[in-house]
Amino acid sequence: MSSTESIALIIKVEQLGLLKQAAGLTYREASEVFDRFGVWDLVDAAYEGFHVQGASATFEDIRSYLQAKDAGLAI
Repeated sequence: MSSTESIALIIKVEQLGLLKQAAGLTYREASEVFDRFGVWDLVDAAYEGFHVQGASATFEDIRSYLQAKDAGLAI
């Protein structure tokens, strides 16, 4: 695994935890949201921006993305 892949994985796990907490989900439910709406791929695609901003800013980007996808989450 490259260093970029390792950092992307860290971002994914961190953001999964933030979604879990913000939406009151289990890890499994949060992971299903990430699967259903392509958040895993979003982190890979937006890695260049996500890895230089803080966790809160990245979560706001993901939250906006999910709202645009009409994910139906109260976050």
